[in-house]
Amino acid sequence: MINLPQKKKHKTIIDQKLDNALLRVKGVRPDKSVKYLKNEVNRKHKNKKKHKAEWAARDEKLKSEMQDKQQVRREHLKDRKKKKSGGKNKVAPKHFKKNRPGFEGRKRPNNVSSKSQQQRSGGKRN
Repeated sequence: MINLPQKKKHKTIIDQKLDNALLRVKGVRPDKSVKYLKNEVNRKHKNKKKHKAEWAARDEKLKSEMQDKQQVRREHLKDRKKKKSGGKNKVAPKHFKKNRPGFEGRKRPNNVSSKSQQQRSGGKRN
């Protein structure tokens, strides 16, 4: 179209506009010009770059926040450990906690057995 005379250029432009108008009336989308398509591709490419940069920034922010939270958690655990062991330097005697109803009686360690258990099993075991 660049090398055509002025009248033919004008006629072809009008014909294209009419064709596009008829296509729109029929409900069909007309083809877009090459210039428009190039601009659209560039716009999409820029948009992708922008979103990629935003996502990277968000990812970095999340990582730093997670590290900060972990650091605070470690500090809290250290403080809790210090509080627990702060006043308990002495070894306290072992106290047996009370059992549920129906399970009364003292729970014995594994290495100590009662006489009645020894008699049932047939004496001491070596």
